[in-house]
Amino acid sequence: MPASGSQLLDQIGQTLKRRPDLRAEVVAQAEGTERERIIEERGRAVSDYLSERHGVAAERIKITTGADAARNVIVKLAPADQTQ
Repeated sequence: MPASGSQLLDQIGQTLKRRPDLRAEVVAQAEGTERERIIEERGRAVSDYLSERHGVAAERIKITTGADAARNVIVKLAPADQTQ
């Protein structure tokens, strides 16, 4: 993961620590003809980073997949009742 990516995830992790009312949705994106397994691994890597480095409970992180090839991963933050 590039340094800029980990810095952004650190900011997200810190926000989630300060705001226990928020949940994260990690949207892993496909690049070209990538296989579904690679996309899922990308989303899991982000989720694991937030959990392991910042102590964010796995229940607060939802992983989904998308088709926006312009970005590898999008992380959305929302109140708990809006990420269901």
